[in-house]
Amino acid sequence: MEAEWIWMSAPMNTTAFRLFLRWKGAQTMMRAMLVDDDVPMIKYLRTLIPWEQYGVKIVASAQSGVKALQLFRETRPQLVITDIGMPKMDGIELANHLRSIDGDVRIIFLTCHEDFHYARKAVQLNADDYLIKDELTAEALARSEEKAVKTAGQVQKGSDQTNYREEIDRNRDLLKRSFWKQIVSGDCSQVALGLGQRLGSDWSLPYFMLGMLHLDYASFIRRYGCKDQPLIQYALYNIAKEQASLHQDLTVFAEDGPNLYFVMNYQRNLAFNPHEAFRQFATDMRVKALEYLSVETCFVSGSGFWGIDRIAKELGELKQFNMSLFYEEAVCCSMSYIEPPVFYIAQDSKDMRYKEALLQACREKSEEGLSRIIEEMGRGVAADRSFRQA
Repeated sequence: MEAEWIWMSAPMNTTAFRLFLRWKGAQTMMRAMLVDDDVPMIKYLRTLIPWEQYGVKIVASAQSGVKALQLFRETRPQLVITDIGMPKMDGIELANHLRSIDGDVRIIFLTCHEDFHYARKAVQLNADDYLIKDELTAEALARSEEKAVKTAGQVQKGSDQTNYREEIDRNRDLLKRSFWKQIVSGDCSQVALGLGQRLGSDWSLPYFMLGMLHLDYASFIRRYGCKDQPLIQYALYNIAKEQASLHQDLTVFAEDGPNLYFVMNYQRNLAFNPHEAFRQFATDMRVKALEYLSVETCFVSGSGFWGIDRIAKELGELKQFNMSLFYEEAVCCSMSYIEPPVFYIAQDSKDMRYKEALLQACREKSEEGLSRIIEEMGRGVAADRSFRQA
């Protein structure tokens, strides 16, 4: 048998995708039920063709429409071959009940004579076929059965694809986080990239540029409390997704922390300036964040680079550049146009005191404490600048 690789999703709470091997030709048998009030006819149908060679397994048979309805609920066949002329509940009435339970069930009608009224009803019910018993041959039944199996397969394939797309849409943000973690950890395998493609990140162009955005906390704490941060962060993420959709090949990712990350995938040419595109995006984000959330945002972008495998390294440099701007008031900065100052780690007692005080205020969720410390730090920075200028 020939093998094929297919994607199947694991439970969505694992935010993971697993790859399974499925063998062509090993599909599940289609389940069928035979219905006729003539017992010899049922026996004849069972032996007329080698059902399992056609991918069908007979799971039930019934001698009345009422019994067939009961067995249908118990065995859930996908194909029903039923006589039309039966007492109490004829085949047309039975088919109506079956379709109300499962709209995708395939139905083949049998009748003793060709009747226009029954044929018209069969057409209205979208029956797969309408066979005359006196003219029934193995070839005719095999053709009808193959047609029903093919139709059912197409319906199931369409349903599976729809369910898969719906599952992706429901869990898109979780799956994007999983994909982003794989990429920034250095996993650029075909499996990881395949997940990205299914999420809309094709990344087929050779060049990349990264951006990073976060809330300006001074503007945030003037209007909101600490408990509001997750909600405001989520709102900012939704604004970023909407704005990113307006820019060519720009994807936004969120992590558990406060930062949003952006990946621009592009081809170098004279008509497109990625730095200008990021500046325009940062401006649009700032306007929307002020309009809808009344907060400022800070945005930094890196340099252009070639190859998806360099994303992890470039992101590390971008984060370091962002940290170096801690004391700056920049709303939008690019590593390409500003020579970053030497990366600074607090060492003296004053800076360590600020750090400990900020951490303590965050642990206590003290908005007043955060405001007081930030204002004190601002006064200290201003004093240092005045001293250097003097």
